[in-house]
Amino acid sequence: MITATRPDLGHVEHVGRTEGLAAAVTALLGPAPDEVCAGRGHVALPAGLAAGVRRWRVDGTAWERVLLTPIEHPLAASAGFDLLSVTPAGAPADAPGVRPPPELAPELAAELVAGLAAARLGVARRLLDLAVEHLTRRHADGEPIIRRQLVQGTVADALAAIDMCRHMARQAAAPAAAPAAALAAGRLHARIGEIGWWIATLFGAAGYLADHPAAELYVSELVADVWVEWCPGEEG
Repeated sequence: MITATRPDLGHVEHVGRTEGLAAAVTALLGPAPDEVCAGRGHVALPAGLAAGVRRWRVDGTAWERVLLTPIEHPLAASAGFDLLSVTPAGAPADAPGVRPPPELAPELAAELVAGLAAARLGVARRLLDLAVEHLTRRHADGEPIIRRQLVQGTVADALAAIDMCRHMARQAAAPAAAPAAALAAGRLHARIGEIGWWIATLFGAAGYLADHPAAELYVSELVADVWVEWCPGEEG
């Protein structure tokens, strides 16, 4: 994804926490992005946002005319996202660029990797808040489940991991750190995915239902998979 200005990570995360993933990504990109990078031909955007995009970048080349083909995905739709195949049409809007080595994750500028991380962290915190409320209302052996040591440990670990990823995202957004941040993009977003998994388990079986709010955690993972070109050799 490409935007004209650097994202306000704090604002994007706040929107994710208070309004959800689609609103956070809209806050990140703006309601009518000048240019959106579709990587190798796929994109996940808040519903309706694709109609306002001026041009698309596919495999390093910009196109003003493209064919957008919807890809059915019930979970994405339930979270307010369109999953689309982007096929260039007509003549390119600029000359094909020379692609950097794949390990530099060229499909995203470092700031947008960080911005997407902020959106996902806001959603993670949103669902963690809901999980704590859920476990406070539920009782076992005469006391709220939230008081169990294992549950409290999971919540504490999730909060600490969110703080760590927030710090990583801010480092990734620094212009001077762009090359290193690109290399770490896969690791950062994989870590956020792990946090989402921890949070989903706090809801028990309900967290696996398609119509449960936790479904937004899975869509968050899907959006990251589409946006970020994972880096070879990045593990753990």
